[in-house]
Amino acid sequence: MSGNKTKLWIVSELYKPSNTSTAHILVQVADFLAEEYDIHVIAGKSASHMYGLNENNQISPAENILYINSPFVRNKILRIIFGLYFSIKATIYLMRLSKSGDKILAVTNPQTLILVLPWFFGKNLTFLIHDIFPDNLIKTSNGIGRWLGNFLNPFYNSSYRHLFNAIVLGEDMKQVVAQKRVKNIQIIRNWADEDLKIKPFPKGRIKILYAGNIGRLQGLHDFIIWFKQLDERLFELHIRGEGEAKHDLICAVKELGMRNVYFHGAFKRNEQSDILGMCHFGLVSLDNKMFGLGVPSKFYNIIKSGRPVLYFGPKHTEVYNSVQNDSLGLILDNIFSYKEFSHKMEVLIQEVSPEYYANIYEMKYSKEAVKRQLINYFRTNG
Repeated sequence: MSGNKTKLWIVSELYKPSNTSTAHILVQVADFLAEEYDIHVIAGKSASHMYGLNENNQISPAENILYINSPFVRNKILRIIFGLYFSIKATIYLMRLSKSGDKILAVTNPQTLILVLPWFFGKNLTFLIHDIFPDNLIKTSNGIGRWLGNFLNPFYNSSYRHLFNAIVLGEDMKQVVAQKRVKNIQIIRNWADEDLKIKPFPKGRIKILYAGNIGRLQGLHDFIIWFKQLDERLFELHIRGEGEAKHDLICAVKELGMRNVYFHGAFKRNEQSDILGMCHFGLVSLDNKMFGLGVPSKFYNIIKSGRPVLYFGPKHTEVYNSVQNDSLGLILDNIFSYKEFSHKMEVLIQEVSPEYYANIYEMKYSKEAVKRQLINYFRTNG
């Protein structure tokens, strides 16, 4: 580390050795910015080690990591309490250790971090917003969950009004954050894993793959109802991963008597090329209530691996616009009958090669493009 470099603090409950998407992205962001900044990280010890994998254990000489030993649980209310503990502790560390010229990059993990930091660090602080809480809780919950979201919403909105700098993942997210009166909002999209390989389309039935968190915000139950109408002799649906909605989806498939839907467990990051290579379409699905509240990072991995996207969700989201504007797959809507849409999928596989999608990725969504954007951003902001 050079003593002449400005310090850049990264604050996230998830970091090394975790190999979750948030941690994986932040480790690469630290790598991008280490050329120009002295990187210091404040992370949650319990959360990061709970999801630890050996492949992500090495600490770079370009970064210093300070772990806060805060509990990590899945209960929503306790997550808020323990997340607030982490957020306050991280704020105390920053107030004690950071200097006036230092830059701070924080993420919305834990969700309480944005409740605290904007009140103390002004224009030196940038938030990388991956999801918008408690808006997602209000729109997707009932009973106590929605009550809690509505109770917390004024406090969050007040913190957002104190936030000067935010990075969001797409135009739809920018619309939502702008309504909260954040001063400076930049769009810097996610990117794919660079080691993904392009493979030819497999033979046999057309395979649709959903890979990732199987939660209640992905709209998978509605997609399965739609998929039921397709000819099971011609199509397969593979769902890989874990999540709170998985059991319900398995039961739904059994009740519907579907024999062409297959469930698989979680997978490691280094298995993605093989997993994506076995499909013809990568499914990106979102509940209709999720407009502007997040951008699924799986979208970038799908096109980087040379696969078209099958999008199922609200109109005019970041993924919807990208698929439509760059011809990166198909969008499910009510315009076509099931038979017509089945034909469109078959024709697309026959007429467009995997290399087409990978080339679009390299031109518009590559890791190098994001790296340049982040470096340019921190030269003039934060």
